[in-house]
Amino acid sequence: MLRPIIPDSSDENVAKAAAFAQRIKVYPLSAADNPPKMKYVDTYDVLLEMTPVLDGGVYAEIHEII
Repeated sequence: MLRPIIPDSSDENVAKAAAFAQRIKVYPLSAADNPPKMKYVDTYDVLLEMTPVLDGGVYAEIHEII
């Protein structure tokens, strides 16, 4: 999950943050010669608790978002 920090929630800054996030690719190094197509899930309208959880419960939350 990626959370860009922007100066305000103007349409311009939200669009810049979304474009930046979609440029980031995450995949195994072994797939570098043929990277898989990325799937982006926009959680803009989803209420998220951003307080860090220091146990394994964070994985259940990520699973729910995906």
